[in-house]
Amino acid sequence: MTRGVCALCLTLTDLRDSHIVPKFVNRWLKASSPTKQFRNSGNPNKAEQDGPHRPLLCGGCEARFSAWEQPFADKLFKPHLDKRETKFTYEGWLLRFATSLLWRVAILERENTGNLAPASVQLLNAWCERSRNFLLGTPSESGPHWTSHVLMVPALQDFLVKEGVDYPVSYTLRARAQAVFFATLNDGVRVGTTGFIYAKIPGFAFLACENDPGDLLPGTLLDEAGVLDAETQAVKDQVRTILAQFFREHCAQIETSRAKLSPKQLKLLTSKIEAEVERAKQGKASDPMLARLVDERIRAARRQGLSLGPQPVPQQPVVRPGGAPS
Repeated sequence: MTRGVCALCLTLTDLRDSHIVPKFVNRWLKASSPTKQFRNSGNPNKAEQDGPHRPLLCGGCEARFSAWEQPFADKLFKPHLDKRETKFTYEGWLLRFATSLLWRVAILERENTGNLAPASVQLLNAWCERSRNFLLGTPSESGPHWTSHVLMVPALQDFLVKEGVDYPVSYTLRARAQAVFFATLNDGVRVGTTGFIYAKIPGFAFLACENDPGDLLPGTLLDEAGVLDAETQAVKDQVRTILAQFFREHCAQIETSRAKLSPKQLKLLTSKIEAEVERAKQGKASDPMLARLVDERIRAARRQGLSLGPQPVPQQPVVRPGGAPS
């Protein structure tokens, strides 16, 4: 263990090697992957056995987060991905899980704020402090007011398709990603620069948004208790424009990363994926999510009139820093 100050409770103590994305997500990804490994957009030719982690939290704060991660994994994550359920009731653990995930992303991303204006950095720091207090059970009314939202697979796919975003088929189902970005929002009520914190895990896209754009993200707002229904979720008006541009740049970055795969690694990955395609055709794909992923790939290829073999990946510029593992 590393000796240091816990980022949550601010106690000088032994720090755990904390995962930015919870362990259960990484375990699920490995179990449902044809390769049983991860690849990071920063170095796609190097296979990894685990997700990003660093000395961040003490044992007590790790346990605090785990108490919210377990119900999310059991009541939303697995049913949504493995059984395709799209309507859920939830309690306070979901808002705290979402906040803890977005807070970890913000802590990580603010180490690379060289491209942000000083006012944006100050705003991000204030959100981190307010969220830290909320996670400790001592909420403060000081600092900027942000809201937390989540989009599930059907709503996210519908949004990306309608906006014409060229995204990898596996993006909504499997990708992990994170980002902090600011954009101008002017709808007559909210005017000026608005901040967004984005955390993507398989099946779910979480957002923390400044200036409470809840009416522009119907069906996505998280509270102390409520119902999530993918059929009621949408992205509207100016937030739609902002997020569409973000996803275009974000997915272009992913494709740029994939273009860096060496011929050897591309051949290896293609062979494993094609083997699973054949198993799915024969009804032999044992993992329900793997079968779903392969099914999505087959249907996407048919819609585009493409063969299932490897396709050339166009070179596109990297627009924004930040990893988005493929």
